[in-house]
Amino acid sequence: FLINGKLYAIPMATEESSVIAAASKAAKFWGKRGGFKAEVLGTQKIGQVHFMYQGDRSKLSDFFLHVKPRLLEAVAPLTKNMEKRGGGVINLELRDKTELLGDYFQLHCTFETKDSMGANFINSCLERFAETFKAEAATYENFSASEKDIEIVMSILSNYVPDCVVRAEVSCDVEELADHEMSGEDFAAKFVRALKIAEAEPYRA
Repeated sequence: FLINGKLYAIPMATEESSVIAAASKAAKFWGKRGGFKAEVLGTQKIGQVHFMYQGDRSKLSDFFLHVKPRLLEAVAPLTKNMEKRGGGVINLELRDKTELLGDYFQLHCTFETKDSMGANFINSCLERFAETFKAEAATYENFSASEKDIEIVMSILSNYVPDCVVRAEVSCDVEELADHEMSGEDFAAKFVRALKIAEAEPYRA
């Protein structure tokens, strides 16, 4: 594949030989037309500590403000190397999700992982957040006995990462899209319609 002016041999593993054939055909076609232009637009990822809390919401908000510096301090040994590369914890916030599920709250954490995928890094930070959050809650003076008993359900990386995005594009004259079955203009119009269908129909997307 010709990507940003450089040729790459891309290893692929799939049970569908037709996928390899199609990818090879595309690489050959676009390689003669300037190749693929790709740009990283963002690498931020999300992780969440999901927990159950039965008590006064205002007390929980006050507790979060109180404990937030300690949470960040707790993960400092884990984030040190990532911060050297320009990454780390970008944001940490408390989210009230009780309108969706009774007693459900979360620590919503944004991470910058730069060139790494960062799953182990993020999950390790989340586990440390959860441990510290629960331990600090158990000794927080303003909580009642039941409010101190915060239940951590899970601490995990999110698979939904709208701010982790790469843009890739190819271009050629419409006439070059012609094949023995249809003109380039007809092919382009059909291609656009297929994209519109994918936008409108989740089963196609």
